[in-house]
Amino acid sequence: MNCSRSAILLAVIFFASSVNAFVILDDNTGGDCELKNIGVWIPETKTCTLTKDLNIGLNIGTEIGLQNITLNCSGHKIVGSGTGYGIHAYNPVNLTIENCDINGFNRGIYFWGGTGNNITANKIHSNILGIDVRLQYFIDISDNKIYSNTAHGIEVGYSSYSEVKNNQVYENGNIGIYLEVGKENEISGNEIFLNQKGVLLIFYPSSEGNMLFHNNIRQNQTGAYTTYAGLYSPTVGIYYNNFIDNNVQLWKGAAIRASLNNIGNYWSDYNGLDLDGDGVGDTDIPWQNVDSYPVMEENGWFRIPYCSNGVLDTGESDVDCGGFCRPCPDGNACLADSDCEWGYCNPNGICGIERDLSIEWVKPIQVVEDVPLVAGKDTVVRVKVVNNGPETETDVSLDYSGGCFKETKPKILIRGFSSKIVDFYPPNNCTK
Repeated sequence: MNCSRSAILLAVIFFASSVNAFVILDDNTGGDCELKNIGVWIPETKTCTLTKDLNIGLNIGTEIGLQNITLNCSGHKIVGSGTGYGIHAYNPVNLTIENCDINGFNRGIYFWGGTGNNITANKIHSNILGIDVRLQYFIDISDNKIYSNTAHGIEVGYSSYSEVKNNQVYENGNIGIYLEVGKENEISGNEIFLNQKGVLLIFYPSSEGNMLFHNNIRQNQTGAYTTYAGLYSPTVGIYYNNFIDNNVQLWKGAAIRASLNNIGNYWSDYNGLDLDGDGVGDTDIPWQNVDSYPVMEENGWFRIPYCSNGVLDTGESDVDCGGFCRPCPDGNACLADSDCEWGYCNPNGICGIERDLSIEWVKPIQVVEDVPLVAGKDTVVRVKVVNNGPETETDVSLDYSGGCFKETKPKILIRGFSSKIVDFYPPNNCTK
């Protein structure tokens, strides 16, 4: 009964705090996206692209979760006055928030419930809490800069199969990345520095399969802090990390597996010896009372001799790559997505698949309605590129007949099994 009442209360608080906000909807105008003249709405891709800075927050939908919406801020700012949410959504599915600069809110981004959501390439700073997501499945929080928030940078609560990767998380007043309960979550490839606690991990007995790996955790008061609630502690994997110059490198309150394939972490204060020259310390172990295989230098797992001996060794998915060695390029064997450079191990156990890109449509669009299109003024040519393969980068070119105009947009990132709109702005004399 108490849990149900809490959930209802949180939902009420969530919507009560969202009244004075723009609302993005799945309709012909994207709700306020075009009605309030804050952006351009593309119904085909359900994408709202902001065209101006905002001084109040955004709701994605109302109490009914929307599906397959993208909010692209195009670098625009969403600025608050210390309360409310910058962007929030209730039970969204496949929602993408990208290229936003969010600051000045109680929470920069807040999701309650949902699956398959993405928060990527944003700047989230100077809030009380940067990102707060709860009851999520398969959320991807990646390539963001999250800094100078009063409390936490990222908080992922009661969520499973989440990926928090390749973010810069720094100078937050309390915790950089906070993972609470949930299972099979991965925190990897992040730069975590100058926080009170770099990473805080709190688990229940059912919280199995969580991993902290390939992170640089440096110059925090406490590098990583682990604890649990319940009758016993689940085991969290903490390996292949660099722990550098934290005041307290690790506080162990939960069961930790600090190595994989006999390779652990790098500790800047480790002063043991490598007696056999294999790049792994042999004395003064287990270091921090957890790591029996501390590596001798930063990123030392990449320089273990058997990662460059031309032989398929135990722990590698292919020769000298995968596992504890460097990720494998496309075409090499893999056992998991983490074995691959591009983060995709296909069902056949091979990194990546052939790129499958196509142009679905090309549309000239009048920006100024009262100017005839034939006059060659104020138009944008919009190209929709469809990717039926894994995430990839590609150049997109537009070439007008007669050599009047040719432009290339380089290195357009298109997420796996999705689409991307690319805009071109031809000179007036080329528009026909």
